[in-house]
Amino acid sequence: MNPLLKIINKIISWLKNKLKIISHLSHNLPSKKERKKHAEIKKIEEQNKEKSEETTPNKLTLSKSPEHPSSETSEEGEKESLKKGITSEGHSLKSQLTKIVQPSKYIENNNIIPQKEPKVERKPRTIKFPIEKRKTKKEVEPRPKIEAEYIKTSKKHDLAKSRRHLNPSPKPKEFPPKEKPDKEKIQLQKRIASPYFELDLDDIRIFLIIPSHRLPAASSGNFPSQLIYQLELNGGTISLPTSVKKVKDEIQVDQVSIMIDKPIEIFKVIYPPELEGRIYEYYHSDNNFYVFIAAGNKARMHYIYDINANLIPVPNRDAWIALKNDYDLLIDSNSIDLRPLWDCYNLQRVDLKNLSEIKIKNKKTDEIKKFNVNRSFSIEGDMLVKDDYVNQMPLFSGNIIKIISPFSSDESKFNIWIQNRFGAFKIIPWILSSGPISIKLPEDLPCDAGEFQIDICKESKNKPIDTLFFRFVPRLYLKFSNILIFPDKNKGHKEEEIDVIINKDEWKLKLDTKSKIEIYETSKGYQLNLPKDLNSIYFSLFKISNPETETNIRITIPRLKWRTSDMFEWKDKILDIIKDNLEFGRDLYLVVRSNDYFEKYDLIAHLISDKGAIYHKIDFDRKGIDYYVLLNQLYDTIKSNPNNLYLNVKVHHNGQYLGNFNTLHFYTKKEITKKIPSEPKKEVIREEKNIKPNVIGGNRKLRKGKGFSIAELMAAGLNLKELKSKHISLDKRRKSVHQENVKILISLKEGEKDDNRSS
Repeated sequence: MNPLLKIINKIISWLKNKLKIISHLSHNLPSKKERKKHAEIKKIEEQNKEKSEETTPNKLTLSKSPEHPSSETSEEGEKESLKKGITSEGHSLKSQLTKIVQPSKYIENNNIIPQKEPKVERKPRTIKFPIEKRKTKKEVEPRPKIEAEYIKTSKKHDLAKSRRHLNPSPKPKEFPPKEKPDKEKIQLQKRIASPYFELDLDDIRIFLIIPSHRLPAASSGNFPSQLIYQLELNGGTISLPTSVKKVKDEIQVDQVSIMIDKPIEIFKVIYPPELEGRIYEYYHSDNNFYVFIAAGNKARMHYIYDINANLIPVPNRDAWIALKNDYDLLIDSNSIDLRPLWDCYNLQRVDLKNLSEIKIKNKKTDEIKKFNVNRSFSIEGDMLVKDDYVNQMPLFSGNIIKIISPFSSDESKFNIWIQNRFGAFKIIPWILSSGPISIKLPEDLPCDAGEFQIDICKESKNKPIDTLFFRFVPRLYLKFSNILIFPDKNKGHKEEEIDVIINKDEWKLKLDTKSKIEIYETSKGYQLNLPKDLNSIYFSLFKISNPETETNIRITIPRLKWRTSDMFEWKDKILDIIKDNLEFGRDLYLVVRSNDYFEKYDLIAHLISDKGAIYHKIDFDRKGIDYYVLLNQLYDTIKSNPNNLYLNVKVHHNGQYLGNFNTLHFYTKKEITKKIPSEPKKEVIREEKNIKPNVIGGNRKLRKGKGFSIAELMAAGLNLKELKSKHISLDKRRKSVHQENVKILISLKEGEKDDNRSS
């Protein structure tokens, strides 16, 4: 027999015994089999009783008296002697007699097990065997698997008791329920947000934004379906309607935006009574200078004047400065280029982190104006994801961010309002201290992820004294090339891969509808291929289950490209310029763009010949990510040198040489003297007898025909009389026209005219 089957049969038999024992213990009444056994036992007891009375009546009474007692005294003596175990038949007789004397107790306890029958005696052994084996330590120690299972089952029960006993403090139990009501109260709190001016850097337009509001339905009363704001801008009055809708237990007031196409001087916004009828107003006393604090691809206008026309310091952050054309900025700006605004202003990007003041100069009067720059609140955190907006709106993927205050620890109290881009907000009360204030992510946020705004307000006021922006996407990692890329001299740049490492089952990536870039799914997330003609890519991430978590991201690959000032398209290959096209009276610049917003480079131009000689060395001027050099200073050398010249650019970073590339090729256009072609001599076919035309035969080959067709004569302008004088044969049957035959006839006709003229 198979040993495996033996083991299985043993297990089955053991299980059957177990089930019998469990069923036996679970029922108070005995089963049919047990009743039969009881009846058999009773019969045996009666037979034994009769035998004992007949055979051994004196032995049972020896301990009491030597005389023969009566029947009653003999029965009592039997009982006492049986209890003490003094019998002639040994232990089996004792057990049998005790069963006879006390049958009621034996049946009530359900322990009827006759010792004479082997089957009944084996049952307690099967019950005791596993219990005794588990209790013995010697057998448990060499079997770690059985011990681990036994301990595991006991730990579940014991740990619950030990936690209740060792941790009597109610804090861990009460902490989770405390957070839930706080979140509900915070989300339903009533807060009226103030309007602001927003600069859209993609289209270079300015909008007045009245934010959306989410109010609790219980405290709002009966809201109308539409609210109307009153706007007074530069002397004009406009009514701005907005729609209202009720969603669950909240009332949502939609956002209002209006484009501003003129410089802002005076504006005033009056809220409807349902929004407490608040009034917001601002007076800009100097319309030559505007400041916008950068936040991603947007920027928010900073109010630089208070009600009394006093200057308010500018925060030390990345900012966009709008200057009138009559003014110059007297600081080293990081402007990509001068962008027009309102037809008479220019936008420039400026990093104010290490500056104490901003200076502007009037070009006509040389008047200099100064604006102070003060330290402001800043935000830091672990696991910072680097993209183009990292300085204006940092992107975090960790668990904690820290707000660093510029004030000392003995200042007044402040509150933090953390607001999602779609309207949800949360309040965190705190007291300024010498160290940074930590905010847990996402526990302290109004939603799981997305773009957030932090308004820092004084404890008794709702007007913010400072505003911070940040983004949060948990467990996000971006992988792309952030090292300066030099183009290939023949092929230029190539496609660059961008890996977005995130859980694609939970997060979805969305591109602009106009973008031709394809999204590829990978095992770790998504992959984007940036073509060589594009420098930046703009996309967003959002949770599939929650669209409010949408987060915008922009990545720029640092590729070197260049162009001249009279071009608009950026190139990655050598540009050819003819030397004679260079004009002294017109300035021509070479502009090299690094497409790197975070690093500064040193660029040096070398004018070299195709034979290797170096003639000039010029340094570039930097403005943001663009580097300029004026080419007019090289015209004399370029025009006087007969060789082909190249403008080579060498790149250094922090004193380290990175590489070089050729940008321009100057050459002399060779004048090719072409001979004026003389008029081709016309082939004159003189009169010859029997001139035959060329026709196509049956095998598609040329052959001499019988004569010219009537159609060929008409095409050449000849008549039948001229045919006889020129001895030209005619084929009346052929109807085809061949151009070669027509030319022959025309030449014969013109030859006759030339002969007549010469004569």
